[in-house]
Amino acid sequence: MQAIDALQAALAKVSSSPVGPGARLVCEVRLYLSEIVEGVSQKYMQSRSIATTYTVSSQRQTQRLPMPTDLKLLARIELDPANRPVALWLHRLAFLQEDGSELWRWNGDVGLIVNVVGLAVRAGAEGLLLLSLHNYPQFDLTVPGDVLASLAANASLLVELTPRPLLEVCSEVLRQDDRLIAELRGDLLKSWSLGTPSLPTGSATSTMQVASDLENIASLLKNSLARRDQTIAQQSMHLEKMREEKLRAEAQLDLLKELNESGQNYLFTTYEDFINESFSRRVFAFLGLTQPEALSTRMRKQNTSDILSRFLNPENAIAYIERIGRMNSANEGLCLGVEKMEGKQ
Repeated sequence: MQAIDALQAALAKVSSSPVGPGARLVCEVRLYLSEIVEGVSQKYMQSRSIATTYTVSSQRQTQRLPMPTDLKLLARIELDPANRPVALWLHRLAFLQEDGSELWRWNGDVGLIVNVVGLAVRAGAEGLLLLSLHNYPQFDLTVPGDVLASLAANASLLVELTPRPLLEVCSEVLRQDDRLIAELRGDLLKSWSLGTPSLPTGSATSTMQVASDLENIASLLKNSLARRDQTIAQQSMHLEKMREEKLRAEAQLDLLKELNESGQNYLFTTYEDFINESFSRRVFAFLGLTQPEALSTRMRKQNTSDILSRFLNPENAIAYIERIGRMNSANEGLCLGVEKMEGKQ
């Protein structure tokens, strides 16, 4: 069951991929050339290959792979359509001349795709579906010898494809492929404990059940990624908060040091202190004034104690005070309550 093992490895790799929600994967398509040197066809080598990248956008796109300027007579070619687990609809492969005219086009025949490694291949109405099961999928494309012989250095291979995330495609493929279901059925149920009952033996029922199970797997993996991304975001916010607190503390220490060195008297306070009566009392003492029995003013407060209600964008304000760990700043009463509790300690 090599296909099973490969699929499991691919799903495991997707689950551990460091890509957050909304981010697009980037893949590479690479063409390897086996050239004839002194009458001997050479091995495929990285130095005699051409590559370009594409995004897994679920959109149809066209890539061009130009031949090297020192191209020699070709014996065969290998195409590595991706460098990670991904699903690809292959619509078109064609050799183009310098003026853009077609020299040769693949007719969609699966039989021309040979020496396949790391790929599950399925023919469909949209083209050839390639399920890349690991980081090194590859196949040789059978091209007529006269076409290879006529390729010039200014020619290029055109690859037209639609890449999609592997997990999104797996269940769709299984719903339509009973033969693949028969191969995957036992191994999938043995490898993943989903808490589902044993599958009936009926072909249609088992097809739907296994497809549903794969959807559950995809959902579990996506939820796991979402939880991981949430943890990373929370840790990033915590680090940012610590960084801001460090900068604030350093600035305060520098100011206090300067005041102490200059011998100045000072009253240290924070913005939140301004709404508390105890701050006003400290101001009287600092200025050497007699403390009044009660504090009063001719001005009447018009705003509510709910500080967030004063903003046109309260959601942004609350996100900020959450980030800096000052939720008590959302309400004047909370600020006062915090100060009273701190004074009792």
